[in-house]
Amino acid sequence: MTKEVSGKKKISKALFSVLLAFMAILFTLLVGSRLIGYKPYSVMSGSMEPTYHVGSLLYVQTVSPESIKVGDTITFENSDNSIIITHRVVRIDNEKQCFYTKGDANNAEDQMPVSFSKLIGHPVMNIPFLGYVAVFISTPLGKTISIALIVLILAGLYVPDLINKLTKNDKEEKHT
Repeated sequence: MTKEVSGKKKISKALFSVLLAFMAILFTLLVGSRLIGYKPYSVMSGSMEPTYHVGSLLYVQTVSPESIKVGDTITFENSDNSIIITHRVVRIDNEKQCFYTKGDANNAEDQMPVSFSKLIGHPVMNIPFLGYVAVFISTPLGKTISIALIVLILAGLYVPDLINKLTKNDKEEKHT
């Protein structure tokens, strides 16, 4: 085997290793965060610009309604549980057990108050653009492509070595 072929193998192995590390980091950011109590949510509207940009991934930590103060951002389900929203608390009515919220980019307060029971939590971190990836990966096409990439990366890491060992064994058998 020439030095040029050996160098190409090292480069391709390094490339596949980097891709595998990238996929592991992405998996940790999208799934592993749940293991430490953070739920990821994608920002799909500009109502909280510039605090949270469209396409960001928010990490939301569960908190009690009593810990929320005016000025905090909260993530909650809307009244019919069909949409997850993150807005800023502008008033709290402890007697009625509800928050009044507003998007930072919106001119007016939200029309419907948020019941304490609809509170999901408080965003503690966000990563720009990762929300787009999370949304794509949650689609059937995204899942298929993700699985295919993982298989190709693993194949790229291990198949060349396997072929090399098989070829080496064939050559040794022919010499005996």
